[in-house]
Amino acid sequence: MMLLPADFHFLRPEWFYALIPLLLAVWFVKRWRAKATGWQGVIASHLYQHLITGKQQSVTSLFVPFLALTWLLSVIALAGPTWERIPQPVYQVKTGHVLVLDMSLSMRATDIAPDRLSRAKYKAIDLVNLIDEGDMGLVAYAGDAFVISPLTEDANTLNALLPGLSPEIMPVAGSDPVQGLRLAETLLTNAGFQNGMLYWITDGVEISQMKELSDFLSETPFKVNILGVGTEEGAPIKQLNGELLKRNNGSIVVPKLNAGALQQLSRQGGGTFAELTANDADIRQLSATGRFENRETEDNDNNNQGDEWREAGPYLLLLLLPIAAFAFKRGLIFALLVSVTLTLPTPPASAQQQEMPSAAESEETPQSDMPGLPWWKKP
Repeated sequence: MMLLPADFHFLRPEWFYALIPLLLAVWFVKRWRAKATGWQGVIASHLYQHLITGKQQSVTSLFVPFLALTWLLSVIALAGPTWERIPQPVYQVKTGHVLVLDMSLSMRATDIAPDRLSRAKYKAIDLVNLIDEGDMGLVAYAGDAFVISPLTEDANTLNALLPGLSPEIMPVAGSDPVQGLRLAETLLTNAGFQNGMLYWITDGVEISQMKELSDFLSETPFKVNILGVGTEEGAPIKQLNGELLKRNNGSIVVPKLNAGALQQLSRQGGGTFAELTANDADIRQLSATGRFENRETEDNDNNNQGDEWREAGPYLLLLLLPIAAFAFKRGLIFALLVSVTLTLPTPPASAQQQEMPSAAESEETPQSDMPGLPWWKKP
């Protein structure tokens, strides 16, 4: 017993409804063939098969199997038998990554040694080396945002640019994280990424910025992971000249990390929040979200792969070629045409008897008035 493949099925099974006309056609042809000679009503049925012989009967006896086999093969081919998937070159939807670094003066705070900025840049380099899939870009912001590196697969490019970043090279002082995040979003959108991750490294935000940040995070299609740099106790900001940053009234500025606000923003952005640690637990926590995103994308690609099936119907139609050749040789095609022709209704014909004139009448009747004469014999 031949076993069918496990994935054998028909792509268009509704074509099997076309077998119903086949049954009707076989019944009609067999009925017509029985009455085709005209002797069915004259010769007894038990003598009919023995008396009516000849080439015509042998040809028409093959007509029904020929019709049934041809029709059946055609229907099966149109139904689309298949059991093998065709590997499709599915478009791989990669995940883009953008590092967003806070370059405000508060990153010079010394609550973590040697200072927040140095530790943030080290973590950024580790994160670039850890995320080895997809393109990555680099954005830095202070009072304004700038693209330090467009999206690239070359981690060495980013690693070479990160050490040179500092608040002092930023054209506009201050801290506007929304501009930095929007610029990172623009990088991914312009590159055509449908999936993307933003890695925001910052030491905090102002309460007045929470509303605008919340609106952005609720609208962006990309996930935002946040690495908080600093401590809740904070520390003074040591400038490059060695002096501590002071307010206009002479008080020393002591920025503190508001981890609760950053954690709330990360939840709104669909990402992960981590505080800077002495080991690599923080960046592994952030990168785990990106790796999960990549696995989810790959699973979707695998589910879409192979949606096309290899049809065996066209190969099945090749079997009709020898059948058609045999049919031409035995005259079955001619028999099919004749059978269709004979089933067409013929127009009614009638005849009318006409008396021929006598010899005397013929002499008296002008030749032009004699019926039946063609037009060229009439004078």
